[in-house]
Amino acid sequence: MANYTSTTLKFTERIGDSVIGGNMITSGTLTISPKSGYVVTASDFSMSTLPDNVTSVVFTDTGTAGTPSNNVTATVTFGSLFTVTAGKTINLDIAGDAKLLAVQDVSIGVNTLVVSLDLNKYPNVTTDIDIATQPAGAGHVEGVDGNTKIHILFTPSMVANVSKNIAQIKLTASSGYYFLSQPTLSFTRLFEPQVPNLSLKVNSVTRNSNSKITEYIMDVFFISDTNIPHPSASSISANHTAAFINASVAKAITSTNLIKNIVYGSNQVSDKGDRRNIKIYGDVGSQFDLTIIKNSDNTSIMSASTSISNADIFHPIAGIIKGHSATIPSRGFVSVIQEFPAGTDTYEIKVQPKGSTTILSTLSPDITISQLADITLNLTVSAGTNYTITTSPTIRYIGKANHTIDQLNGGGVGVTVPVRAFDFTYVATKGASGTKFITHNNPSWSSTDASASNWTNSVSANNGGTQLEMYNLKTTVNDETTPTVATITGSVRIVKFGNATVTMQLTTSDFLTIT
Repeated sequence: MANYTSTTLKFTERIGDSVIGGNMITSGTLTISPKSGYVVTASDFSMSTLPDNVTSVVFTDTGTAGTPSNNVTATVTFGSLFTVTAGKTINLDIAGDAKLLAVQDVSIGVNTLVVSLDLNKYPNVTTDIDIATQPAGAGHVEGVDGNTKIHILFTPSMVANVSKNIAQIKLTASSGYYFLSQPTLSFTRLFEPQVPNLSLKVNSVTRNSNSKITEYIMDVFFISDTNIPHPSASSISANHTAAFINASVAKAITSTNLIKNIVYGSNQVSDKGDRRNIKIYGDVGSQFDLTIIKNSDNTSIMSASTSISNADIFHPIAGIIKGHSATIPSRGFVSVIQEFPAGTDTYEIKVQPKGSTTILSTLSPDITISQLADITLNLTVSAGTNYTITTSPTIRYIGKANHTIDQLNGGGVGVTVPVRAFDFTYVATKGASGTKFITHNNPSWSSTDASASNWTNSVSANNGGTQLEMYNLKTTVNDETTPTVATITGSVRIVKFGNATVTMQLTTSDFLTIT
């Protein structure tokens, strides 16, 4: 196998061009270059035979024959009868080869090369060394100046023009950073000729979870030639920088795979059935399983549609049930439409992160949805001794459990639609054995203190959460001297319906007495 490389001679002519016609080239050159560790000499090359229309091939040295820097040119001359008739390739049968370079001990003296990293230019990168991993013949290598400079002291015998591994260094990006490209070297001219040829070659790399390189182990290679300092030349000073490391890094983007929010509407669905759009928000690529079970029998209520219940999922209580498994796409959320059946029950919406996904610490993965029947509010009145309630209108409102008055959709058949406020009137009249009302105070109301209220079940904390406000409460009589009729009036404002039917009865005997 030839131990050299050769260029090609390529030219373009028109059909019919010829040497004799003077409208095409008459000669051209190729360059023969030795491979590493070899040299070429013009006298070592010749032509076995000449191709048609080639009259001569002359080999010439470009420099000193047999030295690493020498190349050989081959000048090709075409015959006068060469005429272009079509595209053509001419192969030259060159005899000869490059020769192995004789060993030349080139002593470079005791030298110190300083490989330096400029932290002002390249922050978030450090250099380091491991003496145990240094290549044979590297001499002494040490790191100084806060791991920004590496001193390489060496006295090897070098074969001219042959690369030698003289050191190994480590370049590390700071935590949370990665390398934008492979580190390189640049040089300063401390003397003529330039600093001896140094190069970096990757030995190994370390990558982060996103396959970005965070650390390079690099071998330092040195190539000597006749233009390096000789034994009589001064050593490269350790107080000067011979080579700069170029090593740019960038801050890595942190990927959290975090479930950040679960949107499902209110915590209550209608007893007549309901339809909810459940959305799970999070980082793109976050994975989770969604299940929805009826708590009364621990069965899944998720739709039979494969787009909804697309997986068999383990639930810690219900076991293996149908659910929805998903990965959050680029839009940042997953939407699942769920139908709740008619009836009364409670349901559990459960979001279970998968793989490396986690859920926001302030976000509960278990959500309870209640399905309650409409509740009824009844306002009634009771009489005391020796009198009756002769005017006692039915006051009855039906509303949605756990809803404020502003959230209500209206009452049922035959039921007054809830309003924000209404008035009431009760009339108490003395009985046959009675004479007159000797006490006829105004009634009192409290939604927080039962002892301060003349209505039963008025405290919202004890009646299932139904909350009223009463005001303008007043008792008037028909005759101040001999009162036989007491009229009780007031205004009521519904604030909120609780979760259970409640009857609040006005106990008139608390403030009315008769003789």
